[in-house]
Amino acid sequence: EHNTDLTDVVLEEGLTSVARSAFRGCTDLARVEFPQSLTSVYYYAFADSGLTEAVLPDSVTRLWPGAFENCVSLERVEFPSELQDIAEAVFLGGVSLTEADLSGCSSLGRIANQAFENCTSLQAVMLPENLDTLGNGAFRNCTLLKELTVYSEKVSLGQYRSAFEGCTALETIRGISGSAAEDYAAEMGIAFVSIGEASVPELTGMTVSLNRWNETSKNVDVRVSVSGESVY
Repeated sequence: EHNTDLTDVVLEEGLTSVARSAFRGCTDLARVEFPQSLTSVYYYAFADSGLTEAVLPDSVTRLWPGAFENCVSLERVEFPSELQDIAEAVFLGGVSLTEADLSGCSSLGRIANQAFENCTSLQAVMLPENLDTLGNGAFRNCTLLKELTVYSEKVSLGQYRSAFEGCTALETIRGISGSAAEDYAAEMGIAFVSIGEASVPELTGMTVSLNRWNETSKNVDVRVSVSGESVY
């Protein structure tokens, strides 16, 4: 912590986590090589450091609060495919970060409060299909954000009104037709571009029975049962 002589670090294979505030304030630390065994980056591990990029291995499942907070030189992050949770303020104040491509994070369920707040160079964001929670101020004041792509059908972009508060350049939302993203775009007056149709739930265990024959109208009453429930 606060070691201003460090410029490069190679973390040994077998390490599973980077400890709280381990490299906090290491302002000349530009590069870290992470081991494939890593699963967590803890509170403020690299906060206020000089990192210019973070290539995180696919084994990482959680980024804890403030892990890369105020890394003002951080230009690029390669997000792990197994990432499940981005906690509060992880990239808060990352003013050099230009893109957040999370589309390959198939297990990511939450982006917490202020996770990317004040990332003022961020221009494009891609959110994955299984995301269901987007926190208060998650992308607040990302003033250069122009395009948002949402692969999730269910995540509510408007659950917290401040999630994209201050994103004054946001002009296009790309998402699934009929999704919450399309509803949000319409509500906010932002152009929406469809990238696919909403999925139709698969009907399993369906049985069809013909109940009555009506001689007068020549109609048949049909009962459809789906997974034990009847629909007429």
